[in-house]
Amino acid sequence: MSEPLYPIKKGSFTFYIKSNYTGIEFELVGFTMNGAVGFYKKYHSEFFDEEVPGHPGIDIADYLFEKLKAEADARLNEYLEKHISDYSVYELTRASSGDFWSGAGKEPEHRLDRELDCSKILDGIVGLYLYGYTASYNFREDKFTGLKSRYGSEAREVTPMTALYGQSLDMMLALEQYKRGVAPPAYSEIIRLNAFLEGKKSLKLVMKSGVVHNLKSRCGDIHLYSLLVDTGNDFVLYDSYDITPRLGRNEPLTSLDYLQYGRGKFVIDTEALNTFEI
Repeated sequence: MSEPLYPIKKGSFTFYIKSNYTGIEFELVGFTMNGAVGFYKKYHSEFFDEEVPGHPGIDIADYLFEKLKAEADARLNEYLEKHISDYSVYELTRASSGDFWSGAGKEPEHRLDRELDCSKILDGIVGLYLYGYTASYNFREDKFTGLKSRYGSEAREVTPMTALYGQSLDMMLALEQYKRGVAPPAYSEIIRLNAFLEGKKSLKLVMKSGVVHNLKSRCGDIHLYSLLVDTGNDFVLYDSYDITPRLGRNEPLTSLDYLQYGRGKFVIDTEALNTFEI
């Protein structure tokens, strides 16, 4: 049988707490606002069972994240429209960012900490922890009242777009150009190759010489950077320790016939991959 919930009323809020089994200390389970909408902390869905019927249950962390993302997406769309004809991102990232290529075609994953800062909950304020950032939301005013970086000795104010997309604006711009059909041929081919590699832990490199090499990931799926190297002038096959037998050196892509996984074959468009003209 679950512990009983104790209501605390303050203005338009009713907060619900329960004992942590000591009978001395209590923890916040959730709250209702204006007698209708009910919010609960993760793992406390029992708040909306028999004890408080008739309230739609909303997870606080998910609710706040979706509101923050809506604000970030609005600014992101403005940024993409403004920079859609900017192709410098490809040259700026060549030979310097494997993540740019291995992440091609994928939207960034957002890391959400399920812990909440409820130290100001009686004032209607809840803190949401993102990876590297803290967002404060005022339920009374129905808006975010602060978004700060958690890096460094001093916290600094940032925008929702910076918090969610600040490290991946180049990738988001390149992806949008791909969706609109205006990305360089090389980037489009990289997206096609990444789609083939996704979920695969091993595959074969069939060379034009007839020699077959096996590529097997030691940890997780095969990534683009375990197969290709961007020299800054072109892409070449990477002489990885995960390949048996070893290539002996980084080989030009023209020496590869196709990649094989089971009965499936993938032929890399080498001309497109090494073309960056728009």
